[in-house]
Amino acid sequence: MYNLPKNYLSSSACDLWERNPQDYREKYYLNQKGFSTPYTQFGKDFADDIERHPEKYPNIPKGSIGEFPVKWVIEGVPVLGYLDSFEPSTKSIFEYKTSVNSSWNEVKVRKWKQLPFYAMCIREMFGDYDHNVKLVVMETEWGESCKETQFGTKVIRECEKVLVFKEGTVDKPIIFNREIEPWEVDKMKERLVNIAEAVSKDYTSYQQSLVE
Repeated sequence: MYNLPKNYLSSSACDLWERNPQDYREKYYLNQKGFSTPYTQFGKDFADDIERHPEKYPNIPKGSIGEFPVKWVIEGVPVLGYLDSFEPSTKSIFEYKTSVNSSWNEVKVRKWKQLPFYAMCIREMFGDYDHNVKLVVMETEWGESCKETQFGTKVIRECEKVLVFKEGTVDKPIIFNREIEPWEVDKMKERLVNIAEAVSKDYTSYQQSLVE
């Protein structure tokens, strides 16, 4: 039984622990709120829109279920996450990224641990997974959103900068096909257990220090 501050691990939590344990402690032990930027909010708004209105995005690869919840126990470790899109019939995973001046390339996609993490979850939940995981990248840019308000005979026009999709990117998104082999899933399970053990030990020490 692992002693985890949120009683589960997610892909982003695992990444944060490996990258900076102190930042992990501040976020999960001390419950410090994360920050939201126009970029992260735009991504969230898009995820919500494509889930509710998939017909608006006919050229973006997707499964039949948007924001598919992953909630499982793997090697005794509770995990939680949400796939951007999932197709149960083929066990196919689709992840989306909206990005200004995208730096995504084959090497970066290969190194991104979230995709094999989700492949691990799907294999544990369903016994198999589609080895070809798709990362769909859509480029954005800053544009203007304006509204006009009539005051008597005058019209006041107010504009603000907002993020918008670059022209054509929704019709022709950048699609990376990440082939995830079974051995990568096995290694991800080992990583998950190692992180769970390290966090559990560290969090228990933190709780004991509060009592003392």
